[in-house]
Amino acid sequence: MNIGEQISSVFAWVVGYGQFSIVVIFIVTLALYPTLNSWIVAYLNGRKNDELFRSLPDLPTYLENNPSCRSSGGPRCVNCNSIHFGSYAVHKFGFITNPFLGRVHFCRKCRTALYKTDC
Repeated sequence: MNIGEQISSVFAWVVGYGQFSIVVIFIVTLALYPTLNSWIVAYLNGRKNDELFRSLPDLPTYLENNPSCRSSGGPRCVNCNSIHFGSYAVHKFGFITNPFLGRVHFCRKCRTALYKTDC
């Protein structure tokens, strides 16, 4: 078998399995899409939460800037005057190391982010 025949046989093998490899790549892509999509969404949400966390004041600064929000029952929302708050943890933006930054406290009634507490 000379070099031309070897190249022809290799080319015929690649072309013969080319359609099969396209189908395999397509199936693998479909199988991995939810994982890749969740990584992208987590990356973008992490970046958004990190920026939000850094822009919010801490509780003493929040109460100093909004004296009407100070009450005997605790802080109040600056928008709707509610005392019902929720919070969620924020981790540093990035995939490799995700150290805990703190918590963002938000109003449960109007969903406004109000202040942060550092770790």
